[in-house]
Amino acid sequence: MMTELIGIGSGLGLVMLTLLIASQHSVPRDQLGITTSLNQFSRSIGGAIGVAILGALLASGLAQFSQDPNALVNPEARAHMAPAELRQLQDALQGTLRNIFAASAAAVALAFLGALALPGGKMSESHSERMVMAEMTNIDAEHEPEG
Repeated sequence: MMTELIGIGSGLGLVMLTLLIASQHSVPRDQLGITTSLNQFSRSIGGAIGVAILGALLASGLAQFSQDPNALVNPEARAHMAPAELRQLQDALQGTLRNIFAASAAAVALAFLGALALPGGKMSESHSERMVMAEMTNIDAEHEPEG
């Protein structure tokens, strides 16, 4: 379980900024704000929908138990559970979490295939130079590109 969380965290950390920079470099300078806000909006909406779907999967996986699943993290509640019932609840939680990680992996695979289907293209040299100049304006306002 811990290795899956480390993999997800590492992957998200490496991808988020790269995705933002790639999207910013693929549009003209006058659309940078639109691109940046659309990126952030998509992340927010995707996160909200993803949490809702995965939360529903978790709830449905543990719905068969009359015992509150929060008892797994509450020492007092655990003490009042029968060992067989506790083990059964732990196994159900483990299986449900594995299903959630499998669903997440499937979503990532679909997103990857979708990304491969996006049109490719090479950035023109003039566009690249304009982007470098735009980056320089963040440091030195005297070199603001015209046009």
